[in-house]
Amino acid sequence: MFNSIGEQIRKSRARRRDDIGCRCDRVQRPLARADIMMERSMTKFPTSLALGLLIISSGGAMAEQRTVTLAVDNMYCEACPYMIKKTIEKVSGVSKVTVSFKEKTAIVVFDDARAEVNDLTNATTSAGFPSAPKR
Repeated sequence: MFNSIGEQIRKSRARRRDDIGCRCDRVQRPLARADIMMERSMTKFPTSLALGLLIISSGGAMAEQRTVTLAVDNMYCEACPYMIKKTIEKVSGVSKVTVSFKEKTAIVVFDDARAEVNDLTNATTSAGFPSAPKR
């Protein structure tokens, strides 16, 4: 009985050959994986190269963070700095706002590619707190 089972296994393995006459699937799998790995590595290099060139070429166009101090008028109560801060934070490109009631100033950190000082002063003025860059 053992011989007949062993013979059946050998016969079934022999039948696993495909039409071309290649070896069984177990031998082809590592080769297929190697082909896939090689194909992936070949596509990674051009992608990485293109990304690197894009970053290098756009170096001059990258925006900088700027900090400006605005002298703010019409601050009469302790709630005014909160309202000014929320108004300036709504301007696109602003990353940080610090408002001082005591000094009547607002220190704003913003992305100069997305916002300008004029945008900041217009925002505070429209909220009822005229401002100008402090020198």
